Amino acid sequence: MSLFFTALTVAAGMSLPLPWGFDVHRLICEIAWREMTPRTQTHVRSLLALDPEYTAFSEACVWADPASRTSMYARYRTAHYVNVLPEAAGVSIERDCADAICVLEAIEEFSDALRDHDRPGEDRLVAMKFLAHFVGDLHQPLHVGFQEDRGGNSRNVTLNGRTYNLHEVWDRLLIEGADEPRLRAKELHAAVDPIDRTVWGSEHPVDWANESFFVVVNAVYADLARDAVSEEYLLLHRRTAATRITQAGVRLGALLNRLFDTERASSRSPLHGGSGSARERTGRAP
Repeated sequence: MSLFFTALTVAAGMSLPLPWGFDVHRLICEIAWREMTPRTQTHVRSLLALDPEYTAFSEACVWADPASRTSMYARYRTAHYVNVLPEAAGVSIERDCADAICVLEAIEEFSDALRDHDRPGEDRLVAMKFLAHFVGDLHQPLHVGFQEDRGGNSRNVTLNGRTYNLHEVWDRLLIEGADEPRLRAKELHAAVDPIDRTVWGSEHPVDWANESFFVVVNAVYADLARDAVSEEYLLLHRRTAATRITQAGVRLGALLNRLFDTERASSRSPLHGGSGSARERTGRAP
């Protein structure tokens, strides 16, 4: 079964948010673990052996949130997201990441660090934990959102008589099964079919960002009725969220396979490449 959107016509400056929630990052990394080759899993285990706090990859994937709030890693407080102009056709690294490091630049930086097998193991461990987290963040649509409402954090909506912010809806209320990440990861990973893998095949984070922006423009806001979250909205976009979570896991696993394969890894940044306008992608689902 494909995890595409129900309808292709639908799918399509923020303060530091609460990206996806810890349970969702664990879920994404459980999916990624299933995508890894045995060689990559061995490399991951060898780096985790240096970690005084985490022994499981999925648990290490939550580390970047508290770490980026410390003075040591304060530079990465803005690296969980990228703000895009509402009138933009898509994401531009030169324009949207000019003022501070964004999630795309962080993915590039930590991919380069992890690719360098001559770096100390402790440095590569930090790079792996940041990278795993930021790939997940990039697939949360509102982490490629608008400055004016802080990626939905300042946009209040109602659901069943209660008030939430829109970012919270996409972080928590649309997520199913994240409290049991191994079981849910098995279900989502098993549902990925060859067509999914073909459509999701881009290795370029800019493409992943444009997918999130497409969802923001064409679904996140467009499907709201007078700032009310309907049951139809929840039903439809639970599938959207499941798709983005699955894509994040599959792509993270594939990225780590490339970075840990010394014969395939190159000096080329994963940011190079990418194509198309996010607003023009009316004929393809993320």
